Amino acid sequence: RLFFVARTPAEGSELATRDGASATLLPIAPGLAAASPSQLTAAGDRLYFAAGTSANGNELYTSNGGTPALLELVPGNASADPTQLTAVGSRIYFTARSASTGLELGTSDGTPGGTRLFDLAPGGADSNPDNLTAAQTRLFFVATTPATGNEPGSSDGLTAGMFDIAPGTASSNPFNLATFGSTMVVAADDGSTGAELYASNGATPVLLGDVQPATPRASNPANFHTIGQRTFFIASDAAHGTELWATDGTPGGPVLFDINIGVDGSSPAELTTVGNRLFFAATSAGDREVWTIDTSVAVMSPVKLDGNSAASAEPQNLTAAGDRLFFTALTTGGRELLATDGASVTPFDLEPDGGSFPRDLTAVGNRVFFRVTSRASGIELGVSDGSSARVLDIAPGTENAAPTELTALGNRLFFVAASGAAGRELGLSDGTQAGTRLLDTVLPGNRGSNPALLTVAGGRLFWRATDGSDSELWTLDGQATAPTPQKLDLAAGADSANPTALTAVGSRLFFRAQTPGLGIEPGTSDGTPAGTRLFDLEPGVEGSNPTSLTAAEGRAYFVATTSSRGNELGSSDGTEAGTRSFDLEPGPGGSNPGNLTASGQRVYFSASTSATGREPGSSDGNTATLFDLNTGPASSSPSRFHMVQGGVLFHAYTPALGAEPYVSDGSSTRLVQDISPGPSSSLPRAFVQAGPLVYFVADDATSGFEPWVTTYNALGIRRSIYLPLVAR
Repeated sequence: RLFFVARTPAEGSELATRDGASATLLPIAPGLAAASPSQLTAAGDRLYFAAGTSANGNELYTSNGGTPALLELVPGNASADPTQLTAVGSRIYFTARSASTGLELGTSDGTPGGTRLFDLAPGGADSNPDNLTAAQTRLFFVATTPATGNEPGSSDGLTAGMFDIAPGTASSNPFNLATFGSTMVVAADDGSTGAELYASNGATPVLLGDVQPATPRASNPANFHTIGQRTFFIASDAAHGTELWATDGTPGGPVLFDINIGVDGSSPAELTTVGNRLFFAATSAGDREVWTIDTSVAVMSPVKLDGNSAASAEPQNLTAAGDRLFFTALTTGGRELLATDGASVTPFDLEPDGGSFPRDLTAVGNRVFFRVTSRASGIELGVSDGSSARVLDIAPGTENAAPTELTALGNRLFFVAASGAAGRELGLSDGTQAGTRLLDTVLPGNRGSNPALLTVAGGRLFWRATDGSDSELWTLDGQATAPTPQKLDLAAGADSANPTALTAVGSRLFFRAQTPGLGIEPGTSDGTPAGTRLFDLEPGVEGSNPTSLTAAEGRAYFVATTSSRGNELGSSDGTEAGTRSFDLEPGPGGSNPGNLTASGQRVYFSASTSATGREPGSSDGNTATLFDLNTGPASSSPSRFHMVQGGVLFHAYTPALGAEPYVSDGSSTRLVQDISPGPSSSLPRAFVQAGPLVYFVADDATSGFEPWVTTYNALGIRRSIYLPLVAR
């Protein structure tokens, strides 16, 4: 049975199911109210999802193919807002909020009696569960309680509890939580060994080994990569530098792969999985090459795959496609495409005189497409299945097709390229010369329709093009045998809608466009003419001129200007009823939102009001809230927003603390740490994400501007010594 979300003129956005040839709508909200189901997650033989109604708020629902059943966590029309739905066997876990418990971990077996919230932080306090991760019959997570601080936890569905790696109220600040089989591995700091690796199968976590026992402590394991029953990661110690490590979750210490013997380390990067093999780039004795490890054998040993026997290959662009790894590297003839199955390396010499400089590697099934340059063919499209590689000559001879916007859809590649006969047009390829062509139907002849902004949403390709009379939105069915471009004409006649900012949200496209009657407004499309429209936020011809279109789960956010509200935050779920602008600064003055940053279903932003000054805010699409960090009309001037799991990190100022890092989960906003104590500022900046870690530069008033690191949930922070500021 297949479940999906469908939109109909009579019901709006609702749950639907297909069993064989027949499809059935399973509406929850009556009429056009639109329940807007989201986070569809299968567990056992049931589907779980979140949906909202005026009577029950946003709650958890389940269906086995029949009418969805409400699993109400908060009575009445208040919302529990379940998120992070995670299946463990036939049970679902999630996070949700109630007035009595705060934001907590929840679980359900599909029955009202078996649906509950665990009150990990007693009373109305939030434990902020995060990193929900399944391990056979058990869930592992990270949460914060007054008794344990920020620690990992576990639940079997009947009970949930916290581990206490850093004893008492101190936090171990766990990060990089991963599972294999029934075992969890997590990096955490017990307060004495620094950040090291721990394992648990539900019992008290066991230290797997003190990788970096010297002072200053902390090996800062990162880039966790699980294959089968092992987890690989990158860590540093004083004796070996930055190297690759692995653990199977048993005590006795992780296994070190000391590729570059000595203190310099091999600086592994671009960890990529192909079947049972791990591939990565690493340096040994000054020679940077691709290395591989067969993880299916008991005794694992890294093997160098030499792409250039004469010099360092400097591999880049590691890309998995089918059962092979593709990458670019320096060969004796220049930079070329190479492929490996883990046993040997095959170079493809597409331009013997200086290299073909492949770029834009894009996997489609077991093939990789790329842009390639050769003296014989010019700048063209290339393709390889790992056994051979060829140039697909779109523009005859040495004429440049110059393909751009390589976009995978189904088992084909779509792109934009040019030929003298067709001009610049949309193209497609199945990997053969005969199956590679330009779709010269939008504007026949050699003028070219100049397609741009190729965007995939719901199995369809959307783009902007001109047919000689106007510039409009176009689409095609990416699954069709012979896809035919279809015009979605927003501006009638010869007037151009000029759609821009094409943004995919699930199976729906959002954009901004203009018509003579509406001006520039936000729009949406499901790929049909009837389902393509503009929302008239500013009645008349002026338009709301939307900007900053931002995709979140199930919803698009934007900034729009109306005569009644000024420049304000807006939101749309693709329906008329679910499209609105907020009025944070009452009246026509406008709050001038900026820094829009999506995380989950929410958007985070900065905005100004006469009562609060410029402050951070958040919206779930139904309401919008500002957090007044610098109380009163003075501003905290938030900036440098950076998405993390379950919220955002940003920089803000208060007179008491100066400019410091803050975190928000949408319900509350709090200081991460006063890095430069007192009113002096640490001026955090340059937030860069590397897996579950976020690095930034800050000044603690003692060491100057140095790298710092914080975990996804931003509840703990530590000085970064061994890992670089910018992720490689």
